[in-house]
Amino acid sequence: MKAGNSIVYGGLTIPYDITYSHRRHSISIIVHHTKRVEIKAPNGTPASYIHGLAGKKVTWIVKRLMLLDSMAEQPEERKYQDGEVFFFLGDPFVLDITGEPVTGGIRCDKGYLVVNIPGSLPVPDWREFTRKRVQDWYREQADRIIRDKIQEFAALLDISPPPFRLRIARRRWGSCNHKNQLNFNIRLVMAHLSLVEYVVMHELCHVRHKNHSGEFWESLRQLMPDYRERKELLKREGHRYVL
Repeated sequence: MKAGNSIVYGGLTIPYDITYSHRRHSISIIVHHTKRVEIKAPNGTPASYIHGLAGKKVTWIVKRLMLLDSMAEQPEERKYQDGEVFFFLGDPFVLDITGEPVTGGIRCDKGYLVVNIPGSLPVPDWREFTRKRVQDWYREQADRIIRDKIQEFAALLDISPPPFRLRIARRRWGSCNHKNQLNFNIRLVMAHLSLVEYVVMHELCHVRHKNHSGEFWESLRQLMPDYRERKELLKREGHRYVL
């Protein structure tokens, strides 16, 4: 990684890092949820070319940074209105409510979470329709992502993948009961994947250690050496993930 690079926009200096890889065939710009700007490029790409590209994309970069700033404080209750910002795996998506002649659906598309409202639906019913579509979509994503992580991490622990349930909770991200049934908060997939992994691994370790004993934390540390950093990051940013 090459650090120490920056671009200037309206008197604002924006630092960025360059990550080279022999596997890449194109350049991509990423604004992380921590507001770190990273440019990934193929090996051998001249730094001057990357700097020029960053200059051309500076308006987009600033908009993404401003969007993250606006998300510093999330409302306690959603209105499910056009323009609201939702997170998915740590990235912000703007809610875009549009009309559709026949059926309604939902999709992620280039920074937007697009909800199509059936043309026959009365306007007073739009909010409830949008709420249900958005929450169902997050439930589907949570089921897919968490199920995959349980399969992956259970193999590392040499245990059978336990059953799990999903629900929307205000505070708790996950739990494991005495029957080894896991529970996860649907809102968890609004966080970065590394934080999803932390919660899943945490609860799987409870299959063998039912309390937060020294043995529990040592088991977690051996499998996820940076668990403390992930835990603290979720604690700092969890208030943003409102559904």
